[in-house]
Amino acid sequence: MRLQRAFVCILSIAALVPILGCGTWKAEAGSITENSSTSSFVSNTITSSLVVDHPHYPIFPASTHLNVLEHTNTWYNFSIPDGENGYRWGYMNGRFTMERTNSGGRTWCPVVLPVSWSQGLMMEGNGQLENPNVQVVNGHTIRVFGVIGKRLEVLCSNDGGDEFTRKRIPLPVSSLRLESVSMPKAGTKSAWVLLRGTGKMASVHELLHVQEEGGTCSLEHLVQGTQDAGLPVNAQGTVHFMNTHQGWVVATTSDGQLHVYMTSDEGDSWSHRIMEPPHGLTGWKAAKVYPPALCGKEATFVVRFVGLKQGRASVEPVVYRTRDGAGHFDGQVVSMLTDAVSNYTGNPVCFINPKVGYAVSGGHLMRTADAGSKWESVRSLQLENTLHQYPCVLGMDFISTEQGFILLQSHDHVHNILLRTVNQGSSWTVV
Repeated sequence: MRLQRAFVCILSIAALVPILGCGTWKAEAGSITENSSTSSFVSNTITSSLVVDHPHYPIFPASTHLNVLEHTNTWYNFSIPDGENGYRWGYMNGRFTMERTNSGGRTWCPVVLPVSWSQGLMMEGNGQLENPNVQVVNGHTIRVFGVIGKRLEVLCSNDGGDEFTRKRIPLPVSSLRLESVSMPKAGTKSAWVLLRGTGKMASVHELLHVQEEGGTCSLEHLVQGTQDAGLPVNAQGTVHFMNTHQGWVVATTSDGQLHVYMTSDEGDSWSHRIMEPPHGLTGWKAAKVYPPALCGKEATFVVRFVGLKQGRASVEPVVYRTRDGAGHFDGQVVSMLTDAVSNYTGNPVCFINPKVGYAVSGGHLMRTADAGSKWESVRSLQLENTLHQYPCVLGMDFISTEQGFILLQSHDHVHNILLRTVNQGSSWTVV
């Protein structure tokens, strides 16, 4: 196996760490086959908080924190990739649970996992992502990645959750948390997992290339010669692979820099560049980055910058776009996205591809078809009335530029509602 590294970073005052351990190892072969049955849904609120190392900086909009959602006994994660077959998951009565649908979310049945994960145990692995993390490749192919102590559990099903194989991958250090997971749709046997240390290991990042459905795994390096993944200290970020060979890691650091790492050879080598703030934000700090949308030589991603405007602490969303494989980037401030959300992590935009994206802002749906340069309000009386009753945006799942789902939750986190559109959000029906 070869060493590969993908870098994922999101700026936060509390974290930037070098990475330990390198090499290639084989996962334990113990695989388990089980009959299927388990999965379900939930929410998002807009709040503010501190994100950089200056207490006067405000926090950007975010949805309900995971530790709140995990105690609501409601479903807060979902994916229905083909419009009919899909999954929902979350913690129900203290246990991680999944369900599946073959009716576009109208009916659900349980998915039985070969590992029983309790809330207390798995919360220790919560990072930027919930532990465990579910990757829905298509309506029948799912992967579950979970940290337990000093190992990574990998569950794989290619038949809609009827049967799973289970692999246990030893981790080089303990106290690691899930930061980002990427699984190319075209490469169902390969995944990239970014882990970040906590406590005494807070300076450690590990980037894992999991192959053969967890049968083999290698520790990857964004910067050659480093013991860990090679990310700057206290860096936070996100990894995304477009296919088995082409991938990006985008990260922010504690000093407010924005880093982009790119590979086109499955992580054998990485190019690196530091992005400058766009015109008008000179001296501002990059505070948080969200997963990029990649397609061919085009890429789009959103970064929240923090700084002072007219003497007051401010947050500005910036959309970065490249059309030539990262040879040139355009960065544009999009103030309309300041209070926008698309899921409970606070990501302002659900980009379907590098051009088309959706967001909820000001109580209604917004749409862009040019990577955020221009936005149109998609007015729907049903959606806007529903948002009054269910103001928390838990997630969007657009399966094409026309068709998509949105999961909303009541302000008290008790009730959820799933809506579907087939006409770019002009009208919605309750599933």
